[in-house]
Parts: sequence; structure tokens; C-alpha cells
Amino acid sequence: MPKHDPESCAIEHFCLYSRGQQEGARASYTKGTRDTALQNLPKGGWSAWNRTSEYWCLWTKPDYKGSKYRLNPGKKFDFEKIRSLLPSGDFRC
Repeated sequence: MPKHDPESCAIEHFCLYSRGQQEGARASYTKGTRDTALQNLPKGGWSAWNRTSEYWCLWTKPDYKGSKYRLNPGKKFDFEKIRSLLPSGDFRC
């Protein structure tokens, strides 16, 4: 599968991908999700691109549980599966 066009992740969106290196199915967020399965990523996301101006909190389990990571603005990252996420403005982040 070819890599996604960099412009496929809109500015001020947080994009999560089903495979590493921003490949595979993509879900785009502005407010986060308690479970990536709700956006057609049933096994979670394995890479991300934060095109927003704030950091995001990422969890390895649905409902903001499991290991927690933080991704700074403008950064891309490959990691273990992510199942829930929120922007820094949310009180749970």
C-alpha cells in the first residue's frame, strides 16, 4: 500500500493510521475518541501525525486506560497500538 499524501492529514487535525509510518487506514480527529474502533480502526492506530497546535494524550486501551503517551504539535510517531486519544485541552489529558 502506498504512503499517504502528506496533505491527506488536514491542518489542525490529529491523524491516526492503522499501520506504521503513516500508512494504512486513517482516522482524523479534532476532539479525540474514547475508542478508535468507532472510527473504523478496530485494532487501534500504530502511527500518528499531530497537525494541531496542541499536544495530544494517547492511551493503549479504550476509555482512556492503559499506558499513556503524549505527542507534541507537528510531530509524527510510530508506537504500540493506540486505542483512545484526546487533545490537551480536555481535563483527562
